[in-house]
Amino acid sequence: IEVVQGAVGAWAHITDGNSGRIQAAIDSGIIPAICGMLSHADPEIHTSALRVIGNLCTGSEAQCQAVIDCGGLAAVPTLLNLNNPQGIRKDTLWAVSNIAAGSQSQIQALADANIFPFVISSFGACEPEVRAEATWGCANIVTNGTFLQADYLVELGVLEAVCEELTKDPRDKDISIVLAMLLTTLRQGDEHIRLGHHFNNPYVKRIRNF
Repeated sequence: IEVVQGAVGAWAHITDGNSGRIQAAIDSGIIPAICGMLSHADPEIHTSALRVIGNLCTGSEAQCQAVIDCGGLAAVPTLLNLNNPQGIRKDTLWAVSNIAAGSQSQIQALADANIFPFVISSFGACEPEVRAEATWGCANIVTNGTFLQADYLVELGVLEAVCEELTKDPRDKDISIVLAMLLTTLRQGDEHIRLGHHFNNPYVKRIRNF
């Protein structure tokens, strides 16, 4: 097991760099094995594997897609369990946020893997670092996703969750991203009216009720 620990740790170091190093890891064919190790019983192994996946997701849209294609999303709901260590949940949300910064099909892959509810539940974490990563992930989904994807997130309670976050002394940059996300959501609600989907902005009441 020490050999595996060392090997996965080495990949975590290798992929912590520019897109060229990330592509070299993808081209090596190691990614399916790394994705499989996200569920490994040894904490050191699955922590290093998660770091590799997180590093890969900082790359291009195509490099993020390689993670999705290799089954990298399957373990995410388990990794976001609130009983897991803070570092695991934070790094998982970091990877999710980077994927959500990609294409709408990649955001749909997150939805299809049932990851959205676990991102929302992360707002219940006691650690502000975890909640901040959840905020950024949701902001990317709302900003880059389709109406349906944003609506799904709203139905799960994202507006209430981020409004609640504003009451918990967040960092200035997190306040900015929450306000920008709320503005984007309200504009999308106005677009629903323009397209004839609703007579009134469906998101205003949720924010007012809070």
